[in-house]
Parts: sequence; C-alpha cells; structure tokens
Amino acid sequence: LFLSLIFTASLIIKTHGFRSGDADAFYIFCQVMVVIALASKNDTRHITLAAFFSALAFLTKSWHALFMAIPYFIAYGYLFKNKQLSIKSFTFPIIVFFSPILIWLALRYPYDKFDFIKEMYRYDLIARASDRITGHYHSIWYFFNQLVDHFSLITIIFIFALIYSFSFRKWKMFSYDILIILSAILSSFLIFSLAKTRLAHYSYTHIILICIISAILIGRDVNYYTKLLTLLLAIIALIYNMITLHQFSKNKLPAYYDQLQKNAFPLTSAIFTPHEITQAERLSFMVMGNFNNDTIKQGKPVKNSLAYYRVGAKDNPDVTGCRILTEEKTLNDIRYEDDTVRLYTCQENQ
Repeated sequence: LFLSLIFTASLIIKTHGFRSGDADAFYIFCQVMVVIALASKNDTRHITLAAFFSALAFLTKSWHALFMAIPYFIAYGYLFKNKQLSIKSFTFPIIVFFSPILIWLALRYPYDKFDFIKEMYRYDLIARASDRITGHYHSIWYFFNQLVDHFSLITIIFIFALIYSFSFRKWKMFSYDILIILSAILSSFLIFSLAKTRLAHYSYTHIILICIISAILIGRDVNYYTKLLTLLLAIIALIYNMITLHQFSKNKLPAYYDQLQKNAFPLTSAIFTPHEITQAERLSFMVMGNFNNDTIKQGKPVKNSLAYYRVGAKDNPDVTGCRILTEEKTLNDIRYEDDTVRLYTCQENQ
C-alpha cells in the first residue's frame, strides 16, 4: 500500500527535493526518520534516536526542523502517563541533539565566528516566516491546493483510511503511533502554510507520512475488499510511473549546458549573469561550466567571458558586441514559468 501510494506521487519524483540527493532530500529523509523512530516505540532509546535525526535535520535545513516539536510533546506525554519519565529521558536526547550541532559550530567558528548563526536566524527563520523571499508568491492555500492538484489519489486514500479504520476501531484507532504520525502531518502542513515563503518541497515530508499512515490504518484491518484496493493501487501506480517515465524521456537538457562544457573555466575567465538566477542555473554554471562564486559575476562582461541573459530582465549583463551561442525557453524555478534565456560569448573588452 505504501509503495503503491508513494509511486503515484509523480511531483516529488520529478523535482529536486526527492530524487537528487541534495540538502532538501536529506532533510526529508531525516524528518521521516524522526517520526518513524518516535512512532516505533515510546521509550528513551527511540526518543534519543529521533533526537539524533532531528540534529541532522537542523544541520541540513536549520529551523525547518522545528515543526517536529508536537510529536516530541506527545512522546513525553505518554512517558509521563506510563510513569516512565526519568532524568535519562531528557538528558540523553538533549546530549545527542546538541553534540553534532556543537561540533559543527566549533569547526565553523574559525571561518566566520557567529556570523552564519546570525544570518541563519535572520534569513532562514525570520525572513522565511514573515516575508515572501526569492519570489515565491504562493497563497496560504498553496499546500492544500497541492494535495488536490498533485496528490489527489493519496489524499483520497488518506481520507478513506481514516474513515475505514474508525469504522472498525472507533476512537481506539488513535493509538500512540497514529497520534505521532498525525501530529507530524498536521504540524508540517500548518506551519509551512502559515509561513510566508512556501515551496513545493516543504510539503514532501507530510506527503510521505500520509502514505505511511494510510498503509498502517488500512493494513491493520485487511479484508477481501482492501486486498482488491491494494491491487488496484498497484496497477494505478504502475500506470503513473509509465506516464512519468515517458514524460522524462521527452525532456532534454538545456542547450546551454553543452556550451558551458565547451567553454568551461579556465577556457573562459568568468560568466556574467543577471542578479537573480535560479538554483538550477547556478548549479549548471558550477557543474557544467566549472565556475565558482568568484567567477560567476554581474555587470559588464570582460574579455574572454560568457554572458547569461534572461529576456525581459532588467538586470542583465551588457551583451553589446557579444556573439550569441544559444537561445531557448527554460523553466524558472523561482517563478515557475518559462523564461527565454540566451548564452553569449564575449571575446573583447566591453
């Protein structure tokens, strides 16, 4: 059931936060592991394991990791209820959580003192929570619409699973593990909906958890009809994946990737770009063109350099006298729309 549901989530398979092994993918992995550790068993050992993955999630995406607070409160509430609360229940998770973070701070301190921590607080917590940064102008209903538009089958099965399990177990369906997973889903959905900056991959943690909890709820009371449902989901998942792979096969790398490789640093001294470039564009300049933060520049191109130009942008480099190498439409992952971009070679001083 879980595998069939997760395979129908074509959006998270297509985008960077799930399949490319980047920081967002590792963060999602850590947060799912936090929930699985807490839900598996209510004891100090599993809370400590969850704290370790919370530390890794914090080191990966800083304050994003804090939405897991409510599952921890529930875990400690059950420890108190079962009279298992002890000093170790607090000290072990705290030590395991702060140790990796303090080691990282100690290693980083010689380079920029506490500047990074201050910026992490100002930008990652305050700016993302209170302002719409980097052009992400989505409404407060963004993640709800995402559930309807991109994860409709998963949402329908989730609602069915809740009704189905309640019909068998009534209020007893809300066991410890179900409360942990449900609280994590609601925390993720509500906190990221209330934040001003809303990105598609912010929802991937609760999408995966929805798939997990749906499989658990239905799997606890399997009968003839749920076996048919599982078979039907497996067929739908297969069709989804065939369609997704077929779409992938039609996608081509942007033509400017090839030109970046042919004119990579040090064959060309630098690449000049608009001030606002997407993560995908910056990554292509660094990987395909071998440029770095010192050789990705703005302003007037110098002799023997490249210029990346976005049609309609007001902050493009001056390409007067430069020769065009490529022109094409690419997806702008800041505004989620197609942009016409050009790559120029500039051989003379501008």
